[in-house]
Amino acid sequence: KECRHSCVIFDNSSFGKIMVSGPDALAGLEWLATNKIGRPVGSCVYTLMLNDEGGIEGDLTITRVAEDSFYLVTGSAALEHNLNWVKRGFRDSCLDQVYVEDVTSGMGIINIQGPESRSVLGRIITNLDDLKFSKSMKVTIAGADVLVVRLTYVGELGYELHIAAADCQKVLDKIQETGPIRFAGMEAMESMAVEKGYRHWPADITQVDSPVEAGMEWVCRTKTKQFKGLKGLIQRTDKGPKKQLICLSLEPDVPLNGSEPILCNGEVVGYIRRAAAGYTVQKVIGYGYAEGHQMEGVEMAEAEWEVNVGGKIHKAELHQQSLYDPKGEMLCL
Repeated sequence: KECRHSCVIFDNSSFGKIMVSGPDALAGLEWLATNKIGRPVGSCVYTLMLNDEGGIEGDLTITRVAEDSFYLVTGSAALEHNLNWVKRGFRDSCLDQVYVEDVTSGMGIINIQGPESRSVLGRIITNLDDLKFSKSMKVTIAGADVLVVRLTYVGELGYELHIAAADCQKVLDKIQETGPIRFAGMEAMESMAVEKGYRHWPADITQVDSPVEAGMEWVCRTKTKQFKGLKGLIQRTDKGPKKQLICLSLEPDVPLNGSEPILCNGEVVGYIRRAAAGYTVQKVIGYGYAEGHQMEGVEMAEAEWEVNVGGKIHKAELHQQSLYDPKGEMLCL
């Protein structure tokens, strides 16, 4: 509630952080990423990485911090996988003028999220009003160098502050001088991310899921660039998706945890992959894949949806959009 109406601080220092630099850095990342990486310095891009079959090997953000230097941020559990995938991608492409470094332990992330985040940080950061979504800028706070990236994983106006680990405390102290701000944890972040419909590897997207099946084709520049996995993605798309990621909501007292069978018109069509309590929308939310061959001829919007939780059948509602702010209006504040 505090994050949705005011602002909170998340400690996201456990997120994986990788620095990729050198003359071959842009060419290699452009090949590995489904989104366009060759944007101006200061740009931040959300992208996928695919395997040759068009499955999703990872999702991450890439910020261009210099002409030949890029800062990658991944989920905590995905760090080693993404680090090795990037290194292998450069090696397989015979691009050796690049340096790939895991900087996770040396960098902290103080994440300020919520509609009042700009007002709070604006007291200690000048020109914050000019920072657009998916852009970054370098500032100094309490004598520390800080990379400010305007991003969100909760669906609100927000800013990530990337700081040398040794300087995090003094930056945090400076922020707290602006007034009392509550802290929030990862369970709260997960709840809001699920409400907003943000994906998370390897929960609702994995190596066996394609961007089309996951509703993430918007991240893939299939018509304007070449990237690893493009051929496999096109082949899978031409054949038609085998499954589709769907969003279901249930009453707030249903103990949904994941792996529960999804029923459509009384038939099992898939399983819940990811679930969380949506405190803002007062519903339990589950994401899972409905299998294509079992859905043939079914009008999904007209169907009766249920979830089997511990042997008890619970009615569910299908949603074509995220339950919270489906038009993204909060991101445009």
